[in-house]
Amino acid sequence: MPRFAYLDIGTRQRPVLAWSMLGGVAQQEQALVGIGHDFCTGFRIAQTAPLQARDCPPRLDREAFPSRPQVDVGPSAPFVNRYAEHGFQSFQLGSVSMVEGRVHENPITGSQARYLHPYIYTSPVGMPDPTNGPLPEWDAPAVPAATDAIVQAFLDEVSHHQIPYVPPVISDISGVLTALSPNPDINPDNEWFSSTYIRQGWIDGGRLHGSGTFDYANRQIETFQQDVLPPAAPFPVHAIADGVVLFSAFNASMGNVLVIRHEDDGRPVHALYHHLANGALNDYENARRTVRACGSAGASAVCPALSDRFTMDVNGAEQTLALGGELNPTRWGTAATRLFVAEGAVVHRGQLIGYAGRTGVDQSGIHLHFGMASPSPIGDTAQGRFWWGFDPYGLYGGPACYAGLYPSGRPGVGRQHRSIFAPLMADHATAPIGIQGLAAQYYERLGWTSVTISVVGEPCAGEGYALAGSYQPGNPRRARAGMSFEELRTDTDALLAFGWLPRSISAADTHRGLVYAAVWEASRGGEPMVLYGAPAGPQLRRWLVERVRNLADRRIVDICPYSESGRLRCIVVLDRALVPNAGFDFRFGIEPAALLAAVQDVTTTGRLITRLHHHREGRDIRYLIVSRRRLPSESFDFVHAQRRKPFVTRSARRRQEGRLLEYLDVVENAAGGIYHAGYIRNTLPSFQP
Repeated sequence: MPRFAYLDIGTRQRPVLAWSMLGGVAQQEQALVGIGHDFCTGFRIAQTAPLQARDCPPRLDREAFPSRPQVDVGPSAPFVNRYAEHGFQSFQLGSVSMVEGRVHENPITGSQARYLHPYIYTSPVGMPDPTNGPLPEWDAPAVPAATDAIVQAFLDEVSHHQIPYVPPVISDISGVLTALSPNPDINPDNEWFSSTYIRQGWIDGGRLHGSGTFDYANRQIETFQQDVLPPAAPFPVHAIADGVVLFSAFNASMGNVLVIRHEDDGRPVHALYHHLANGALNDYENARRTVRACGSAGASAVCPALSDRFTMDVNGAEQTLALGGELNPTRWGTAATRLFVAEGAVVHRGQLIGYAGRTGVDQSGIHLHFGMASPSPIGDTAQGRFWWGFDPYGLYGGPACYAGLYPSGRPGVGRQHRSIFAPLMADHATAPIGIQGLAAQYYERLGWTSVTISVVGEPCAGEGYALAGSYQPGNPRRARAGMSFEELRTDTDALLAFGWLPRSISAADTHRGLVYAAVWEASRGGEPMVLYGAPAGPQLRRWLVERVRNLADRRIVDICPYSESGRLRCIVVLDRALVPNAGFDFRFGIEPAALLAAVQDVTTTGRLITRLHHHREGRDIRYLIVSRRRLPSESFDFVHAQRRKPFVTRSARRRQEGRLLEYLDVVENAAGGIYHAGYIRNTLPSFQP
């Protein structure tokens, strides 16, 4: 068996992320790798002393990609204190009660909500919080001491996840998911390259933030005109993975709350979202009811403290509506900034589930309070199962630590671990090779590999091209991009000797000339064959008949068109078919205006498309499709997307439905590309024809 690297993306001596990749605006000569933002170089938690944080100095780093912040977290204290926030507290007005199987009436909304199983959210870092004073007796059950080994085992488990996650606030769902700008309160003069920043990190002002949570905030940036938001407007919030909405309700303190349950190889993970918007009028009514129920009562076990500003906002809105005016959208949002999911809803990775708002009595502005938690290994208590919060970035630091394109921990440094957030969606639009390198490393940890890569000429990228593609679980594969024709042939011939063949090949014309990308996998039929320099067009069929014995028994794995000395040629990949009479066929020269009709003609006759490539005839675009007979266990879906974002969002939804991307073709244009993708769902997943 050959020894090979998982993904080779060419030179990384000067990795560049162009603005066009992140914001969709073509601005050459501007790169984002390590320029003008902070890297955290020192946070330490002592075992008994309060957190001591020092400023994180900016570092210009064009060579290392990415530059990883470093955080050293010391041994943890016992887990007896849970601070003021458990995620949900039974004593708060309108909160989730902790007794399973009963019904609870929300005093503010007047609605009934079923009880949840007792969930007590706390933090595995376990830092004492002297500001809260002694805990009430009802809130201090006997909890076994969490030893250093228990904590480390828990963090090892959550960081060795088996499914990809995405951040709840995404920088660009069609590109880099994880980019975060510096916190303006800490670094007001730094350059901004994302509209999103973390206002409060895992550590905030010398103590844990909540039970180990984050506050995401948004700020307008002139660079991102296509998705620009007013500085204080509600901003989109996404599901971090495929899952089910476990709980949705209003809480006087936390506002509109969602809890989404995810399954990670049998281990449940909860994502908590606080202060969500749910329609301007609805949020105003809940705030008005809160003032009426709690305004004269003062802070107590059933009412949160109300600030004068909160009461003034509510009274001012009431007067505005009485005079026929409209609610201020920077305070209350609009009718469109609402929740899009309810209890029991199935969500997919990256799905828009709502908007961050300013609901509840929190007066710190529009933001998303977010946390992730998993069951504690110390078992149940009298109050229920403890759920420990953890840092999905793996940093366990202050807000300055989370600025960068891919904030990530460094394993082996204190409590740090690698980020569980993916740099790119599993089915992703064009991205620079530097980000591709990060994505390859990330998905390799999950045991996922590339199934297809589409190389696209991109003048703004440092290498002259960008890559789109798909990562999926399954058999080992090798992927490489940025090859010349000679390099492609050399690698392919070497792998053929070991029974490997290219499952997909892509070519693009760049300022470097013709550039190739390929994904190789082990032959399933046992007779792989690759033919170079084949003629394109109707004559290809006769050419193959003359050179390949028993062509009808062969599977057409791929046909990649390319230009050679001004003439259109093809690389043809064949293997022995596993299914008799599969009926592989191909068609050249399809005009763009006729492509959708050609796809429909194929799919309505009991066939499916296994490969699609575009090629040029002079200045004109033409398409090639390869098809075969569809098996009874298979269903096929085709996506034609005019821009990056629709392709990525539709792909994520199809993944959740069990459909996997089979091929991808991208035609570059000024509007963000034209994406064609085919998805196959097989009810017999172990069988692949």
